[in-house]
Amino acid sequence: MHISIVMRYPVLFFIFFVSMAVQAQNVFQVEFKNSTLASTDRLLPFWFTTNRHGTVESSQSVLNVTGISLEQFYRRNTNAPVSYTWGAEVIAGWGESSYYQINRAFAGVAVRGWELQAGMFYDPEKFRGLSVTGGNLARSQHARPYPMIRLSTKQFKPVPFTQNVLSFKAEYDEGLLNDDRFVKNARLHHKSLYLRFVPAPEWKITGGFEHFVFWGGVSSDERTGRMPSDFKAYLRYILGSGGSGDFPQTDQANKAGNQLGTYQLEVQKSFSKAEVTFFISHPFEDLSGVNWRNWPDNLAGLYVNFTEDPLLVSGLLYEYTSTWQQSIRGDWDRQEPDNYFNHSIYRSGFTYPSNPQIKNLV
Repeated sequence: MHISIVMRYPVLFFIFFVSMAVQAQNVFQVEFKNSTLASTDRLLPFWFTTNRHGTVESSQSVLNVTGISLEQFYRRNTNAPVSYTWGAEVIAGWGESSYYQINRAFAGVAVRGWELQAGMFYDPEKFRGLSVTGGNLARSQHARPYPMIRLSTKQFKPVPFTQNVLSFKAEYDEGLLNDDRFVKNARLHHKSLYLRFVPAPEWKITGGFEHFVFWGGVSSDERTGRMPSDFKAYLRYILGSGGSGDFPQTDQANKAGNQLGTYQLEVQKSFSKAEVTFFISHPFEDLSGVNWRNWPDNLAGLYVNFTEDPLLVSGLLYEYTSTWQQSIRGDWDRQEPDNYFNHSIYRSGFTYPSNPQIKNLV
């Protein structure tokens, strides 16, 4: 059983600038959501908790989730030289184990197609939330967003002198994993770069990469202790270099910090009544993955988005995931698996928990 009630109260109001130019107004929205979820098992079903940004705890059979959010969107005029956004969202869960949490608290400014955001915020949803990972093995919407600061392009920006045939999209952010984990106050670096090729109006071919690095923090293991975090060490982390003498032996023998990421490819074809997208996400944990020695390990999918007045079905998705090979082959001397998303120092995993400190409401 899944019952949802959504109420929206959009309000427009004027922002005055010291300028004679007239711009479109920012849209302000207050949203209230309430969902009641129930299961005949002791755990809620997988799809009740998937792509919910960590708002739904799966470890109970009956749960009522209430969310209240306030958000001011960017200007509707996408050509406006300066625009801003901010928002906040509070979640309360009532069930066998009740909890509340702040899921979003952020502010951002966009200047001529570039965006600077800070706080906890959601990434855009892809494929109508049907994908288990959003088409990316390294990024999903299953967990609560962690606090970060991000500089990025707001959308794809044209590459100069290519007549809009080629465009790019990029992100660079630094986050803080301030929840209860094995390495306290670990940092999470992320960057991405995508290129889009449009050979014809009905075709879009997009390729790029995502790169994540766990770095810094203080390990609960006294033999490791405080991880290097000065500027020289930071350059080693983000450039994927090996650790210097200040790093633990494992980082000196391999790469500084916990390095991982994905290669991404999307091919989209538009038809009169639908858009069809083929996508593939290939993970890498070390050099063997970067060099595609783990080539059988991929997330691959086909998504159909119906664009003309869908009555019952608005989208269809098929995806297949395999991560069994992990760079291991019988004819290689190396027999250590990539062991995606795990690390000998940063042992708490890759996700940010939905409730770092669960507090009873009753």
